[in-house]
Amino acid sequence: MGVTAGQSAGYIGHSLQTNIHYEPGESNLFREKINKGVKAAMHERDTRYDSKLFE
Repeated sequence: MGVTAGQSAGYIGHSLQTNIHYEPGESNLFREKINKGVKAAMHERDTRYDSKLFE
């Protein structure tokens, strides 16, 4: 019973995650990692959200 519940969640999650479309201006970490490298992409992500964490 637990195995089938996990498989169902996996099917649904996979379907939802593979149909993501990013609008212009939205952050896409995977694309930024390819274009800028891991370190620069992570730094940009952190600076984007630092101001919002401590409001």
